[in-house]
Amino acid sequence: MNSKQIACGLVVLFVLMFIQATRWVEGLRTKMQREAEAALQAENQAAMTLSREQSQLLDLRRQSAGLMGFLKTWQPYFETIDTPQSAEVNFTMRVKKPNLINLSHRFERAGVKENARCQACSGPTSRSRMNTRGC
Repeated sequence: MNSKQIACGLVVLFVLMFIQATRWVEGLRTKMQREAEAALQAENQAAMTLSREQSQLLDLRRQSAGLMGFLKTWQPYFETIDTPQSAEVNFTMRVKKPNLINLSHRFERAGVKENARCQACSGPTSRSRMNTRGC
């Protein structure tokens, strides 16, 4: 082989290497473009979700404004409460200050009395007679 053939072979080799490098870079570029498009779509979805959630948050804040005001009014009293009993006492005292009437009371369940009235017979019976009558 003479020097012209070797030089021609080297040029062909460099051209093939250049073509291969170009295809490799083109593949990387295409892959990066797909990833960028996917990231852009994810960003758009996240932005839509964010705007939807923000509007929902504003609606919830508007709806709960009264409750939040109520909470702010009672917050100093909540901070002083240690036990359920102290909470009940503080509530009762708070209601009594402006002369309000507290209609809620505690009721305890009472047990069944020995001389209960039979619902079916409408007469006083003892437990042993209630069982014999089928009451």
